[in-house]
Amino acid sequence: MTQRLIAALLLLAAPAFSPAALAAEDFGAWPVLQPLFPCTGGGGIVIGQYEPVIYGDRCVTAFTAIEPNGTVHRNTVAFEAVPEQ
Repeated sequence: MTQRLIAALLLLAAPAFSPAALAAEDFGAWPVLQPLFPCTGGGGIVIGQYEPVIYGDRCVTAFTAIEPNGTVHRNTVAFEAVPEQ
């Protein structure tokens, strides 16, 4: 196939792969996060004391990041909460 034909086919297929065309994520099927869980970033870090709270349009939580050697880092995060489903 020529590059022009491939480009044309991709342009025609693009709407089928748009986020609106994909099925909505079923957040109800997600497992509830526990207050202690492995960090998705790896490295053996464990997230602890994770208990997010919604205040108006903000989600706020204080939590710990525990290194494999036992070192504990205390953190706080706040971000905009956007309603879904």
